[in-house]
Amino acid sequence: MSETPTNDEIMDAIRQSGYLLEQHVATQLETLGFHIRTNVAFEDPDEGKSREMDVSAIKRVAFNEPANIAAFVELIVECKNSKNPLVLITRPKNQADARLTPRQFRYPTKYEMRKDLGGGRRMMREVSEFSHLGFDKIHYRHLQQTKAVQFCRLDRKGSGWHARAFLI
Repeated sequence: MSETPTNDEIMDAIRQSGYLLEQHVATQLETLGFHIRTNVAFEDPDEGKSREMDVSAIKRVAFNEPANIAAFVELIVECKNSKNPLVLITRPKNQADARLTPRQFRYPTKYEMRKDLGGGRRMMREVSEFSHLGFDKIHYRHLQQTKAVQFCRLDRKGSGWHARAFLI
C-alpha cells in the first residue's frame, strides 16, 4: 500500500464519509434562497463538548417594514450517509397532536383572545402564535394524518435483515 492515496482511493473515502451528501444538501438549500453554513461547531450545553451541525440554513420569508417585524426559517440539518435502509415507523395522530406546535418556532410577541362578556366582565386566553399566524393550516406536520414515532436502520443479519434503533 502506497504512502499517498490515489485519486480513486480519495474519492472512495469521501463518498463513504457523507461529506458529499452534506455539500449536496447545502447546494440544494442555497438554490432555494437560504444562506448556508456548513460544519458549524458549537458547544453541547449538556456535556460541554464540541459538536458540529452539518448544515445550517436561514432565510427571511416575510418582512413588515412599518412594524419592523421579520419572519425567518432556520434549518439545522444532520446528514446521515448509510448503505443500509433507514425506516420511519408511523402511526395515526391523536387530538393532542393537532394542538402541538413545533418547538423550534420562536415568536417575539404573545397573542391573546379577548371577549367582552358584558357587565364589566371579560374573558381572555392566550392563543398559540403558530395558530394565530395560520401556520397550523399550511405546516406539513398539521397536514399529515400520521406521525413518525420510531427511527431505525436495517442491518444485514445472515440472509435476512435486523432492525436496529437509530439514535440521532
